[in-house]
Amino acid sequence: MNTITKINLSKLRSCNQVWDDMPENEKGRLCLKCQNTIIDFREMSDAQVAQTHVFSKGKVCGLYKPSQVDSPKQKTTSTRPKSKLVNWYVAACSLLSLSAIAQEEKPTVPTEQTDQKTDSLAPLKENFNRTVDSVKTDSVLVKGKVTDLEGVPIIGANVIIKGIEIGASTDFDGNYTLYSTKSLDSLNQIKLRFSSIGYEDQELILENQSVLNVSLRDGEITEFIVVARRRNFFGRTWQGIKGVFRKKD
Repeated sequence: MNTITKINLSKLRSCNQVWDDMPENEKGRLCLKCQNTIIDFREMSDAQVAQTHVFSKGKVCGLYKPSQVDSPKQKTTSTRPKSKLVNWYVAACSLLSLSAIAQEEKPTVPTEQTDQKTDSLAPLKENFNRTVDSVKTDSVLVKGKVTDLEGVPIIGANVIIKGIEIGASTDFDGNYTLYSTKSLDSLNQIKLRFSSIGYEDQELILENQSVLNVSLRDGEITEFIVVARRRNFFGRTWQGIKGVFRKKD
């Protein structure tokens, strides 16, 4: 499925403007410094945040929860060996359970009843086989890995099919997968746009490749985090005075 689910916001730059000092507008609040709308992302899902950043024209500034902008950590699995005593105890329980089952008297099952159960499973097996056969094995359009110039995987990078504006985001290893869709029939050529906050965008035309790996260069950060705190009395007064003069200009 071609969806943008999460992007890496850990490289966002903090802005010195304060949320509570900004006037409200229809989409959030208006920054008096850059006249850009500041979006409140705190109650949005990861997918909503990601799609707003990816599909918005121009830079995106917002107010986030700390958990939304934390650097994503790779999932690790516990490798601590289990106690031998625990393993022996589990094995002993398993053996006891098996011997208890073996000693139970198995009720005699009429042949007719067994045959009916077997026959009742036949339609289910047939439907399952039909479903498996109908799955397309060539539905993957392209897959690959997105890294920086040093080969470090970029987590949450965006891979967008231009023209139909759908795509995917990279996982913890920088891998992505794009699947074929009927919308591709309307395109003369398939152009992919690779992007991530803090890196330069890169566009490539997809020809006959089934695997496409991309390295992104460090770029200028144009998206910011607004601080959710109030200024002191003198700071708010000075901000109000500057706002009045801006309105007169």
